[in-house]
This record gives sequence, C-alpha cells and structure tokens, in this order.
Amino acid sequence: MRMELKPRFGMLRTIADYALQALSESGDLEAVRAQHATYFMAMAREAAPDIFRADENWPDRLEPEHDNLRAVLRFLIDGHRTREALEFSACLWRFWQIRPHLSEGLMWLNECLSLPYHEDDLGARAAALTAAGGLTYWQNDFDTTRVHYGDALETYRTVGDRRGVAEALYNFGFLALIGAEPRRAKELHEQSLAIYTDLEDELQMAFARFGIAMAHLNEREFGSARTLALSALNVFEAHRNWFGRSLVEFVLIQVARLSGNHEQARGLLLESLERPESLKDVSTLSSLLELLADVEIALGRPRRGLKLASASSSLRKEYGGGAPPPLLSLDDPRALASRSLDGPEVDEVWSQGAGLSVEEAAAYARKDPAGDE
Repeated sequence: MRMELKPRFGMLRTIADYALQALSESGDLEAVRAQHATYFMAMAREAAPDIFRADENWPDRLEPEHDNLRAVLRFLIDGHRTREALEFSACLWRFWQIRPHLSEGLMWLNECLSLPYHEDDLGARAAALTAAGGLTYWQNDFDTTRVHYGDALETYRTVGDRRGVAEALYNFGFLALIGAEPRRAKELHEQSLAIYTDLEDELQMAFARFGIAMAHLNEREFGSARTLALSALNVFEAHRNWFGRSLVEFVLIQVARLSGNHEQARGLLLESLERPESLKDVSTLSSLLELLADVEIALGRPRRGLKLASASSSLRKEYGGGAPPPLLSLDDPRALASRSLDGPEVDEVWSQGAGLSVEEAAAYARKDPAGDE
C-alpha cells in the first residue's frame, strides 16, 4: 500500500524540548520513539525501490523529513537494534547520494556497520555494505568501494542471496571499467544479467544491459553500445525511472561525442538539461556540464566551454565527488582552452564559471551560444 502524504507540522524548539521532558517523566518516551521509528522505517522501505520513479518524487518527499530520519537512526543505533539500523540506513543511501548528503550518509552507515551483529543480521549487513560502497563510489574513493563491495559479495554468497550477488557483480563491473578492464566489466555485467533474467526482474535487467553497453562504449564499439542502451531505455521509460533514462542518455551522448559528432552530442546534452531531475541531482548535472564543456570547446567556443567546466568543477567540490572521471573520457578543459586563449584569460574565465550557482550554471548551459565568445 502506498504511504499516504499527510500534512506536516512544526513547533518551536522550546516546546519540543518541553514535550520530550514530559514524555520522559511520564515513562512514555521510549514507546513514542518506537512508534516514530516504525513509521519512518516503513517510509524508507517504501521509498527505496521507487527512489528513481519520476511520478513518486521520493527525494523531494524525504528531504523535509531528514531530521526525522536522523532521529530514527540515532534511536536504532543507541538501542543496538542492529538489523533494523542496517536495513534502514541501506534504504536511505540513494536519497543521500542524490540530494546530496554523501559524507553524512556514509557516517551513518559506518556507525551502523560498527554495531555488533549476529548471523541473522548478515543479509541486512550485506545491504548496508553495498550502500556504503555506493556512497564511496560517488565520492570517487574506489579503493574503499572495492573493500565494501567485496565484503558485500562474500556475504551475499554466504546467505545465498542471488539478487544480492547479481547487484554485487553489477557493481564490480563498474570498478572494472574504472580500472580500464572493459572485457572483465562485460563478463561481470553479463553474469549479473543472467541472474536477473532468471529472477525475471525486468528493471534490473535493463541496468545490467546498460552496464554491458558501457563496456562496449569503453572499447569504442559504438553500434553495440547504442543498441544495448536503447533496449534498456524502453524498460526505464515504462518504469518511469529517470535515473536509468539518464544513464542511457549518457551512453548516447558519449557515442555521439566520441564519434566526433559534436553537434549531435550538444543537442542530446541540452535535452537532458531540460529534464527537471537534472537540476535536483548534482552528480548528473555536473557530468552534463563537463561533457557540454568539452563539446563547446570542440565546436570552437573555448570561453564558453571553460566557463561550464569551471562551474562543473565547483559542483563536484560542493557535492564531494561525482561520476567517476575515468568513465567520462575527458581531457583537461584548461589545457584544451589554452590552445586558443592565453593564460590570464583562462584564469579569468575559470573564475567566472566558479562563481555560478547551480541554477545559473544550468541556465548558462542552455543559453544560445551566439555572441557568447
């Protein structure tokens, strides 16, 4: 059953403190905290599988509840409710990734993973390890990611969770791509696809096909990459999964850009920038701006490209990471622009781009380039 949205109420901190004191004195505080935790754990469980569903808007719905989510995490951790803490934190990792709360989310996951656990907690622990690996992946701390993913894969195999194994293989496929091992990546994603096919999980099959498409892209097998990406797109659109669609769009953009068709790549990038989700997910926006910057420089607009690259660099710093640079296949924009601009001009334009807000950077990217140089 879909969780019904209800009106939200706030109160002054002094009133909240008084209410907590009154509950404590009455002996009802722990029962109320438990009810509070039960409600928000149910919300997190409902949100997790549909976090990318465009018509659900889960990131927008969870953001105003973040303090409540924090309170539940503290309640579960302090109460040594290990399995619930692990499950709850694992459900929240994609929210932390998108919004972005990478460092805070990782802090909570590490605290949950440090709790003493029993054999019955292993499945939940594997999910939390996967979540921690996901956050460090987006922080571009790939050594730590490999450790978390490895522990998760081993644990999933121990408990016999085939779906978990499929997810772990999929994750390891991207580490192989980052490590310049496209053939190994393809093998891992094909293994993941085989399990998801056996489980008849259409959506995860589409993600696995995207992974295989990325392996083909890495080897510059553009036709195969495009075909696989488009086959996944139909599934993502049917499920209204905006993140999956953005991944397919990334493949199509890269096929055009790396093939030298910069005008086509620019058109695809601008289409992606028009999507409302792009402004709400800093990692996606920063990647789009980086790719557009490279395209603009290639089209003979170095100032415009440099400004976009600088804005993207600032977003990466604010976010605390972003899409893995090896997957973007980009050269240093300052070096590229220096072929047309002198040093002081490069510094000046870079400084201009660094001062753009998220909204200003997105608006500048969509601006007509005529007369902008």
